[in-house]
Amino acid sequence: MCFKRPITALVIGLTLSLSGCGITTIVDVTDNPVGHRQGKACVTNLLGLIATGDASVSTAARNGGVTKVATVDTVMKGGFLVGSYCTYVTGT
Repeated sequence: MCFKRPITALVIGLTLSLSGCGITTIVDVTDNPVGHRQGKACVTNLLGLIATGDASVSTAARNGGVTKVATVDTVMKGGFLVGSYCTYVTGT
C-alpha cells in the first residue's frame, strides 16, 4: 500500500508528458485535379532539440507518386517529449 500514491503520480506524469495537441493547416490549393494519390512526409522532434526526417512538399509528392500537386496540408502534433510535423499532398 505504501507504493500506491507514487505509482499514481508516475502514471499521471507519464500521461501528461506524452499527451499533446494537433493543428491542421491547409497550405495551398491549385487548379490541378485532386486525383486519387496522396503522399505524406514527416519530421519527428524529440524534446524540441533533435529533429529527424523531411517534411517537404517534394518528398511528400514523391512518396505518394504525385506528379501534379492539387492540395497541400500540414499537420503539427506536439507533446512534451515527442512532436511531429507532417506534410500531405494530393494530386495525380
